[in-house]
Amino acid sequence: MGCPDSAWAVDTLETFDPGGVTDFELYAGYRGAGKRAANRRVLSEALVGLGVTRSFSGYVSTSGLFSEHLSGGDVTHGFGVFGTPLDTHHFDLDLTLDFGLTGGEDLTVTPGFELNIDGEPDLASYGLFLVGGAEWGGRDAADDDSAQARHTLEIGTALGAYVTPGEAHQLLLRYDLTMVPKPETGRRKLRVGGVSLGYNVMVHDAVELIHEVSLEPPHRDERCGVGVVAGFIVALDYSLSGSRWSGCSARRLPVSPYETTGRPHCRQSCWNDRTVPAPGPEIPP
Repeated sequence: MGCPDSAWAVDTLETFDPGGVTDFELYAGYRGAGKRAANRRVLSEALVGLGVTRSFSGYVSTSGLFSEHLSGGDVTHGFGVFGTPLDTHHFDLDLTLDFGLTGGEDLTVTPGFELNIDGEPDLASYGLFLVGGAEWGGRDAADDDSAQARHTLEIGTALGAYVTPGEAHQLLLRYDLTMVPKPETGRRKLRVGGVSLGYNVMVHDAVELIHEVSLEPPHRDERCGVGVVAGFIVALDYSLSGSRWSGCSARRLPVSPYETTGRPHCRQSCWNDRTVPAPGPEIPP
């Protein structure tokens, strides 16, 4: 599905294979290494993807954002849909709509898009991608009436590039930033998220391993930080029937992985569609 930012691994976006529940994903990560303890975070997420048609999919997910001691965290339950209205050999446009509920009370709605420019069809060589999303939420009035209840808006954008050096291997680079038109007191209107490097590899026709390392810029008097994410994607339609696999994934991520809002955007990734033989008797954002 679509989504912006990379707390769960750098990748591109595509719909799931149709036929029902065809995708399962699991991720874990650590952000803020090298920063003060209060700004270090442990991340986790599980996601199930639903393929409706070749150009339309949905998903449900549960993600967590905690301190490095696994306390004081937020859990977000989310669901969303995404589709591909434009799909050519060299240009693809994906539109996304994501809903998130954090802590049982904070609702966010995030429409977004991803535009891909590919050197060759099916991500076979190299390309660029632009991701954007506008997260709408809200804030309650402070107990002391110092702040009024109002809606909030955060606009996440990212520019990335990928190269496919060999079959089943992909390298990705991504630069993120977030714009807040009306920030809270003490927060900036423009926040640089950082630079992320991803390496994804197919270890089986139905299993993809996801890896990411990110460099997080300093904020105020902070030092630079480092983040890591690892996970896997399982194509359930292949695992259950041995028929087809589309290798696509959708993940939820914070608007800025370097801020600890617990409010996620979402994003997808995809490897080439291909037909695979039934398994013999006997492998990621």
